[in-house]
Amino acid sequence: MKRDALPAGTVSIRPALLSVKQAALYLSCSSSFLNARRAADAAALREGRATSGPAWSKVPQGIRYSTAALDEWIARTSIAFGIDESKRHNAPEATGSETE
Repeated sequence: MKRDALPAGTVSIRPALLSVKQAALYLSCSSSFLNARRAADAAALREGRATSGPAWSKVPQGIRYSTAALDEWIARTSIAFGIDESKRHNAPEATGSETE
């Protein structure tokens, strides 16, 4: 017998704003990662530099992230197919203790 994901008559609503914990779950990262990014971004804004974390809002209930902002941050910072240029490909070859 196949069961529905939601009971009959239940409506699934995508929330407009997510808490830090919910946003971390959405991004598959830790809350502390988002807290660190937000702290670094707050410092960057005070110094007039660009931010690097997802956009966030402060509302009476606390810090919140919109799913649209999280989706935009994923698109902006992710690497297609997870392919990253090797940081070792230009490294000098290791030299052993060769004697002539």
